[in-house]
Amino acid sequence: MKLGQMYDAHRDQYWPGLMFGKQVPPEAVEITDNQHISREIVHHDTLEEKFNKLNIDPELKAILILKIQISHVTRTIDDYIGHGKYIRSVPDSAREIRISFVLKIDTKYETIVVDNVINLVPSDPNIQHKCPNSTHFIAGIQWGVIGILMLKSKVNELNDEASIRAALKAKLAALKINPGSKKKNDDSSYPKISNKDLNIEFELFIAKEFYELSDQPKNVDEAVEFMQKLPSLVAKVSNGKGTEISYRMLHLNACRKYLSLNNPANLSFYPIADEFMIGEIVKVFDELDQSERELNDIRCDFKGRL
Repeated sequence: MKLGQMYDAHRDQYWPGLMFGKQVPPEAVEITDNQHISREIVHHDTLEEKFNKLNIDPELKAILILKIQISHVTRTIDDYIGHGKYIRSVPDSAREIRISFVLKIDTKYETIVVDNVINLVPSDPNIQHKCPNSTHFIAGIQWGVIGILMLKSKVNELNDEASIRAALKAKLAALKINPGSKKKNDDSSYPKISNKDLNIEFELFIAKEFYELSDQPKNVDEAVEFMQKLPSLVAKVSNGKGTEISYRMLHLNACRKYLSLNNPANLSFYPIADEFMIGEIVKVFDELDQSERELNDIRCDFKGRL
């Protein structure tokens, strides 16, 4: 994606056309070195918690919910990558317990200086024909990497949900992921429930550019070591910037007075989401997802008794 690229929030569609007709000149771009590392634990694997821990904006929440609903029919999980795939990832069974460690490394932030770009490059008067129904344009890009390590296990005769959840939390806490450290992880404080009883599995979510720079992990400890390498791997991607991990979308209504358009009526100038309403929809979606998993468990149990 590029600064100035047009976006239709109703369809989650990026248009190839640029707000200002051509690439934003360097003089109109401000680059900030904002290196920062943050760590989060997602305890219950709900959409609501994932959205909150990844700081997803309300409008984007609405778009993602719509895409997830449509994907039940038209797309598979393999169509998603990185933390987008993580958000979409849901278990088939209510008996599967998941806890995730989210590592976010910010490197640089690029943003359009609107006053400068307006003076240097006039907006494209025909943009509404090239990018119909656009609602936003990309005004800022955050670079870096988001890596997510998920541990999961299923409730069985030997371990109930509470004991498994406690064991997975302790396992993640014991891993002590510290990016940049060369020390091996000390597993002496791992929970005493055996991996055989727990049958702990892992899944790693990260942009494909980083997978190509290192061997893919085969177990939890290798996944942790991979996460520890992320700062050094970021330095090898896009001249140290990493990948695009988030965008700041500027609504067209915010800069309407600057636009030189032949027919501004073809563009959507008003926000599409109410934060409270979207929050309630996310909760309902989580409840429906949980009910679907419980129903699937009942169906599987019934088939197993036939």
